[in-house]
Amino acid sequence: MVEVGYMSAGKEDGIPPYENNIGFLDFLREIAQEPFPFPKFYQVQVHGLEEVLFAARPQQKEMALRIHRLLRQAAQNLEKRLVEVQIVFQGKLVKGETLWVEYRNTRLPIDNIFGSPLRQTDARGNPFYGTNFNLTNG
Repeated sequence: MVEVGYMSAGKEDGIPPYENNIGFLDFLREIAQEPFPFPKFYQVQVHGLEEVLFAARPQQKEMALRIHRLLRQAAQNLEKRLVEVQIVFQGKLVKGETLWVEYRNTRLPIDNIFGSPLRQTDARGNPFYGTNFNLTNG
């Protein structure tokens, strides 16, 4: 998970984007398909999670928990095929007692989806949050 401002499109030494781009709802639809649509070693950049949660207000927590379940159901296929997923946020990722995204002056609960991953930095100092597909970090 990374903020768009830390991507190489807006920052010369930013995090390089993956070639394949998809909206968040389209990504959820894809990972629910049989047969599983992504080939081995696929890399995909996913946009729009905060917009989905924002649109779900005031039930954003329930939507986040539903998204969590859908991602957990696809975890085995994603891991087995070594798929890399880069989730890009337009809003600001904030790690306090929990992890949330500040979007349109609204605090949206992504900890209900991803738990509490630790903030990490790449070799160039760009911050990101990493988690496994089982979403079992804490």
